[in-house]
Amino acid sequence: MEGLEMVRRKTGGLKMEGRKKEELKMQGLEAEGRKKEMVPAETEFPGTEPERARFRYDNAAVRRRDRLLDEEAARKLLRRGEYGVLSMVDEEGGGYGIPLSYVWDGTEHIYVHCAPEGRKLRCLDLRPEVSFCVVGETRVCPSKFTTAYESIVVRARAVRGLADEERWRALRLLLEKYAPADCETGMHYAGKSFARTEILRLEILSVSGKCKIVKC
Repeated sequence: MEGLEMVRRKTGGLKMEGRKKEELKMQGLEAEGRKKEMVPAETEFPGTEPERARFRYDNAAVRRRDRLLDEEAARKLLRRGEYGVLSMVDEEGGGYGIPLSYVWDGTEHIYVHCAPEGRKLRCLDLRPEVSFCVVGETRVCPSKFTTAYESIVVRARAVRGLADEERWRALRLLLEKYAPADCETGMHYAGKSFARTEILRLEILSVSGKCKIVKC
C-alpha cells in the first residue's frame, strides 16, 4: 500500500510539473506574440507607385551638356548610394550640411533617421527646402589632372511628424538596404528605441545628375 501511495504521489507530482511547464510555455508564446505585434510585418505602403511614374529627372539646368548622367544611371546611384549629404539653411541664415545614411523608396521619397532633437531638425523646422547630394564612384587621374566621377543632386522638401506606419516602413527599408541578412533582428532592435527615433521624409521635387568618364 505504501508503495502504491508513493507511486500516486510521484505521478501526481509529475502531472503538476507537466502542467507548470505547459503554463510557462504558453506564457512564453504569448510574450513572444506580443513582441511580434509591436513590430509590424512588411506591408504595402499607401500611395506607392512604379518608380518611373513618380521620379522627376531634370537636367535642364546643368551647364556642361557633355557631362550629363543618364536617368537610368541616376536611378541606380540613388538606390545603391552608401550615404548622401543633406544641405540646409541654418538658424542664422548660413549653410549647414551633414552626411547621412538614407534609403530611397523607389518612388518620390527618401527616408533618413535621426534623434528626435538637434540642430538639423531646428534648421528644417525653419526652412524645410533642402538639397541632397549622393556621390558614386570616383577615381583621381593624376597624369590627366582630373577626376572621374558620378553624382546626383536632389531638390527636396523635408517632412516631419510621420505616422507610425510610415516610420516603421522606413525603418524596414533602411534595414533591407544596409543589413539585409539581419533585417528581422534589426526590426526588433529598432522597436526598443522606436519612441526615441525621428524619421524624416524627403519629398523629391527634382533630380539632376553629372558624370565624367576618364580613361586614366
